Amino acid sequence: MIVPDQAGMAAVEVRGEWRSELIRLEGARVEVGGTPAAPGHFEAQRYKILEIAGYEPVVGILESAADRLTVRTPAGDAVAVGEAPADLRAQVGAKVWVILDENGAVQGYGVLREP
Repeated sequence: MIVPDQAGMAAVEVRGEWRSELIRLEGARVEVGGTPAAPGHFEAQRYKILEIAGYEPVVGILESAADRLTVRTPAGDAVAVGEAPADLRAQVGAKVWVILDENGAVQGYGVLREP
């Protein structure tokens, strides 16, 4: 279910190819675009994570080359990931969100789509 920010708007159930990723973002602030479907349903066609726990995450595909991790964003940028837990390192090829500190160390992460 998506709960709109605007008062007076009812929550709607999401349908479409992004449904499984949006389900994994429970509690995050997300902007979702698409079209209304059947009453109480919304066909999601795109989304952007605005905030998780007060931070804007980096979102993309986790890549590894020469033992260095990066997140390849939809725009094609490679964002360097410094210190990362082993369970995140095991997710190379997955679509992830990552919160990084000023040194690039992972402060939080989640898997949106398995590798």
